This record gives sequence, C-alpha cells and structure tokens, in this order.
Amino acid sequence: MSCLLVSGFSPHLLAAADGRFHGDAFVIVIMIGLAMLGFGLAMTPIVMSARGWLEARSLNAGVSLADLIAMRFRRVNWRVIVRAKAVAVHAGLPAATLSQITTRRLVNHYLAGGSVPKLVRAIVTAKRAGHDLDFDLAATIDLTGHDLLEAVHSAIVPQVIDCPYCGQGMETAYQAIAKDGSALRIRVQLVVWTDLTRVVDGGAKEALVAQATAGIVNLVATAKNHRDVDPEMILKGLLKLDVCAGTRFRVQSINVVEFRPVTAESYAKDEDVPLLSTDNDAGAAREEMPVSESAPRIRTQ
Repeated sequence: MSCLLVSGFSPHLLAAADGRFHGDAFVIVIMIGLAMLGFGLAMTPIVMSARGWLEARSLNAGVSLADLIAMRFRRVNWRVIVRAKAVAVHAGLPAATLSQITTRRLVNHYLAGGSVPKLVRAIVTAKRAGHDLDFDLAATIDLTGHDLLEAVHSAIVPQVIDCPYCGQGMETAYQAIAKDGSALRIRVQLVVWTDLTRVVDGGAKEALVAQATAGIVNLVATAKNHRDVDPEMILKGLLKLDVCAGTRFRVQSINVVEFRPVTAESYAKDEDVPLLSTDNDAGAAREEMPVSESAPRIRTQ
C-alpha cells in the first residue's frame, strides 16, 4: 500500500520535499550556532571576572561578581578597586568610616578621573593620625587637582612659614616705616597646619605671607613713634587681624625671629631690603635701638 502511495507521487514533488527538508535543517543549524555564539559572548565577562572574584574573596575585599562584571562593561580596572577596598578593610578602619568606602563610590571616583589608591591611603593616614577625613571631602580635594596626600600630611604635621618667605630671589626680612620716619626690620615665622575643609577654596602659602606682611606694615605705620612698637604688639596685632582668613591654613603659633630698629641713615644705605610702607610723612631720624636678645612667641592653641 505504501509502495503504491509512494509510486503515486511524481519525481518532481519528491525532489521539492527533499530540498525543503535540507533547507530547514540548514536554518536550524545556523540558529543553533548563533545561539551558542551569543551564549559564549554572554559568558565571557563572567569567566573573565571569575579571577577577580577569586582575588576579591581571598583578600576579603567585599566586591561581588556582579560588580566585577559591571566594571568590565564600564572599562574600569577591577584590580585598582579590589586592592583599594582590601587596603581599607585590612587597615582597621572603624565601621562608620569603612561604610563610606563602597565599591560604587570607588568606581564613580575612578570614572571621574580620580586616583582611587591615593584616596584610600589618605583616608587611612588621616584616621590613624586621629583625623576624620570624609570620603566626599577627600574625593573633592583629589578631583580639583590638589595633592591629597600632601594636604593630609600638612594637616597632621605643622609647617613653618617665614614671613617674608625666604625663597629663591626673596628677601629675608622687611622694613616697615613708623610715622616718625624710623624703620623697623621685622621677620616673623608662622607655625600653621592645613585645614582640609579649606583646601579647595582657600588661598595658598603666598596669600598667607602677603596678608601677614601687610598686617606687619600697617601695624608699624599706625605707630606715632617706633619706640611704641615691640614684638608683643606685632604678635597680638597679627592674631587680631586673623592673617589666615581666606587661606587653607590655621595658625598654631607665631614667632618673631627678628626685630631690629634701623635709623633712617642706615636704612637709606641698605639696598638689599625692600621698602614696605604706607603713605606716611617721614619724620626725623631716630637713633638705632639694640636688638632684643629673646624673641617673644605667642601660641594660639
């Protein structure tokens, strides 16, 4: 019966059916191949991220596999994030500080162009020195182009700033003129530390020196007689003026390291020291006074 049925079909119909079968099989094979290729491409990030996940697990960094896969798609160097989190975990930071150093925040800081290792090291250094450095503040300092580690170091270790600044091509002291025309040669040292909350918008060392110098000159210029000016008056006047206003510094102490009255004749011959004075009428020359043996010092803290 089947033989009769098969024999009843024409050779053309049998050839068409056989061609259709082979065409459908080819399409199925192509679809299976594409599905396997897509599965392989989808599994590649997972397989490639498995190494990072194992490293994160071994370091107890707390970075999940999903985070590592997302980093690969966002072109983030996962090693930088994993090792930075490991440093934060093993540094013994308190839970409140450690909760701020999340994987998402570190990735965002990396994508913004910041230095993740420097950020974590700065937070750890500040905490070990007894300072609480907020993550957002540290990230802001780093992203604004300031040296974050240097800022933290200067906030921990006070620095001494000469006023005037004794740098290359600068003078070692300034001379201010009192109303009687006599000159006073004065040099002050400011012991300051950096206020991290002022680093972004505060003035640098040059601004501090300029304000202190202007304060010294104005204090001397308001005195009717140069004998009315003494180192203690200079110190109290500088503290009252708040020479650190608008800068990134806070004063720890002020030292007068040089206080030497100079006569008008000797001042006129001294070409190495610049003249800083307000528009006061020059009076008669006064005799030179001896230098004080011990320079006074006032601490603000």
